Amino acid sequence: MRILFVNHYSGGPKYGMAFRPHYLAKYWVRDGHEVTVVGSRFAHQRHQQPDCFTEEVDGVRYFWLWTPPYLGNGVKRVINIFVFVGQLFLNLFRWLKLKPDAVVASSTYPLDIFPIWLIARLSGAKLVFELHDIWPLSPMELGNMSKWHPFIMVMRMAERFMHKTADQIVSILPKTYEYLKSQGVEEERWAHVPNGIDLDEWQAAEAATQSFQTLVSDLKEKGMQTICYAGAHGVPNALHIFIEAAKKFENRLAFILIGGGPEKEKLVGLAKNSSNVFFVDRVSKAGLIGHLELMDFLYISLQKQPLFRFGVSPNKLFDYMMVAKPIISAVTAGNDLVTECACGWSLEAENVTALEATLEKALNSSSEERRAMGQRGKDAVVKRFSYEQLAKDFLQYLK
Repeated sequence: MRILFVNHYSGGPKYGMAFRPHYLAKYWVRDGHEVTVVGSRFAHQRHQQPDCFTEEVDGVRYFWLWTPPYLGNGVKRVINIFVFVGQLFLNLFRWLKLKPDAVVASSTYPLDIFPIWLIARLSGAKLVFELHDIWPLSPMELGNMSKWHPFIMVMRMAERFMHKTADQIVSILPKTYEYLKSQGVEEERWAHVPNGIDLDEWQAAEAATQSFQTLVSDLKEKGMQTICYAGAHGVPNALHIFIEAAKKFENRLAFILIGGGPEKEKLVGLAKNSSNVFFVDRVSKAGLIGHLELMDFLYISLQKQPLFRFGVSPNKLFDYMMVAKPIISAVTAGNDLVTECACGWSLEAENVTALEATLEKALNSSSEERRAMGQRGKDAVVKRFSYEQLAKDFLQYLK
C-alpha cells in the first residue's frame, strides 16, 4: 500500500516533536508499505528545523514544504498555516505522481482537508482524517476566540467539509464520538488510536547526566524523596500548582522540573524562595529516560479546561508509565489512564490542597505498593500502547 501522510507539525528523531507521524510511518514501512510524510519546514515544537526539501529517514520519504517562521499564536502563525495549505495545492501533481492508496490529513487544524480531499479524489485514494483536537472548539474554548472571528469561521467551514468527506476519522482522543455524532458522523466512520511509545527508543536509552546524578544523590543523602515533571513549561501545564505545593514538603520531597517553555522564567521566579525546587534544562528523548528512572514519583498536570471532556492523550504519560514509576496525575478529563491502569494517584486539576493530600499519601506508601504501581503502568504501555501495535491498529482504517 502507498500511504501519503500530511502533518504540518511532523517531526522525528533528528528534529523533535511531533513524533507520532514518524513512529506510525516507520512501522508501516517495516510492514512492507511505501510511506511519504509531508510536513512544514518550520514548526514551533521542534528543537531543530529541516533545511532540505526532501530526505529519507528509517525508510520513510519526507517532503518539507517551506513556510515562514513565527513565534506564539499570533498572525504570523496563521500565515504559516495558510502558506502550508497553499503549498499542498501548488505541489498537487507531485502528490498525484506518488499514486497513493490512502491519504491522511493530520495537522491538528482541519484546513488541510481541502487539498487532501482533492488529492484523494483525483488519485482514487481513501481519505482519512486524524483528529488531534476538536477544531474550531479548541481555539474558541482555550483561546476565548469568538465564533464570528474570520479565522474561526474558516476553520468551521473546513471542519464541516471534513465531517462530510472523510472516509474515516481516526481520533487520538477517546471521547470525541459524541461530538462527531452531533455533527452527522456515523459511528462506523470513527475510530480511536491513542498516542503511545516507540519501544525502539528504549533500547537506546542513555544514563542521566553526571550533574543530575549528583543532584539526586545529594538529595537522597539528606533523606529527601524526589518527584519530577518533564516536558513543556507552558500555561496549559499549570505548573504553578506544583511549585506552590512544594512549600509544604521542604525537607521531605524535592520537586524537579525538566524542560523549558514560555512560562519557565515566571516559574523560576515563583520558586526563588523554595529550597526544594530544582529546574533542569531540556534533555534529549534518549537522555530523559535515564533521568526519570532516578525519580521516586513522576508528575503530570494540565489546566482545568472544559475542552478536556473529550479526553487527553499526553505523550509524557506513556513515557512515565514505561519507566515503571508511580505517577501523580493532576488532570481533569474525560478519561483517566492512571486510574484505569492503577499505576498511580489521580486528583482534580489545579487544586493545590488535593495535590498536597495526594503527595502525603504517596510519601506514606510502601516500596512494595510503589513497585506494583510502576509495573502495572509498564505492563499496560507495552501491551496496549506501543507504536508497533498502534501502527497495526491504524493501518486497518487505511485499507
